[in-house]
Amino acid sequence: MGFAWQTQHSMSVTSLLTCVRVGFGIPVRVCVNGSRRRQKYSAVPIGKQCLNLGARWLLSRASWNALDSMKPRFSLKLLRVVSIVLTVHDHKNCLKCSKRSRFAYPLSQGEYMDICLIMDNPETPHHPVIAVALQQLSTTHTVRLLDVRTLTGAEAIAQEKIHVLADLYLLKSHAPQALDVAYFLEQHGALVVNSWASSSVCQDRVRMAQRMLEANLPWPQTRSFATLENLLADSHLLASLPFPLIIKSRYSHRGDLVDKVHNVEQLQALAAHWSREPVVLQEFIAGDGWDIKLWVIDERIFAARRRTPLEADASKEDFPIASKEIPGRWIGIVLELARAFNLRLYGVDLLITERGPIIVDINSFPGFRGVPGADHALVDLVERLLRETKTL
Repeated sequence: MGFAWQTQHSMSVTSLLTCVRVGFGIPVRVCVNGSRRRQKYSAVPIGKQCLNLGARWLLSRASWNALDSMKPRFSLKLLRVVSIVLTVHDHKNCLKCSKRSRFAYPLSQGEYMDICLIMDNPETPHHPVIAVALQQLSTTHTVRLLDVRTLTGAEAIAQEKIHVLADLYLLKSHAPQALDVAYFLEQHGALVVNSWASSSVCQDRVRMAQRMLEANLPWPQTRSFATLENLLADSHLLASLPFPLIIKSRYSHRGDLVDKVHNVEQLQALAAHWSREPVVLQEFIAGDGWDIKLWVIDERIFAARRRTPLEADASKEDFPIASKEIPGRWIGIVLELARAFNLRLYGVDLLITERGPIIVDINSFPGFRGVPGADHALVDLVERLLRETKTL
């Protein structure tokens, strides 16, 4: 039987190391990051009986608090009970076992955790909301960046392998190489937010439409084509299209295709630049000229109105909606969407139509630019997730 135990706890470093060295004669390595002292442990393969005697008792926070408050001679006796259970290793030894189960404790004052932001834009750390959140988190935790914009998926994975797994990864980038490294990290036991699976679905408008249908959520009728060129090659289909239509790139990315077309000629004009682009066609649904922008951070909902982008006089100015004025139906839709897609950080675009609210887009981990209070909500979510990882 074997398992890996990685944790940071509130017990005095000096008292723990003294007891271990004096009681067991085991050499100890302390990994220091700046002025922040962190301990990580892994257990050697042991029998179930020994595990029940010592390790399971130590896995309760109460036991550590009690041990820390005892006189050295009593804590020494208690530590001897588990002398055959625990061997202290450095970070590299822990990493070998990190794919297996991880046990830890709730956060306590002065306890540092590792947070990694996965990004592909050099401006991300300076984003008004992200920058404030990272700055606040860095006062109590170790925060580092993984920039994948110049890396392939394999290179990003190789770069991350030199580190011990972070306690939490924030997947801000949705580039293919970022999704590759997120998948790798999850396979090795890391917590990634939003998850690789959730983020991947939100990048594919065909899978997104399928998930909407399964969850019975309001979404425009959607049809996909391998390329725009293939669509234009089907004359019978073109003759039956119910214009106007919305045409979009199948895969969401910066600068992707989103346009309203009124006839075949407009489709042909788009083919000059997008002929090889996988596309979807969606029914055009008339709204009231406004998009409802909803941002959700751990079920905290922020809302604003913005002119529909396809309107001639559209601007990007947001007109905030007070939280108490957000209709219950909108709230129900976005929270049901979170359950269907397993999202914690996301944005939703709604159209208000004669058929009711219709979802027209989802963004996994948007920037929350201009959303008052989003930075504090993001910090609160990260802190809660870190506490939860320590109680697993």
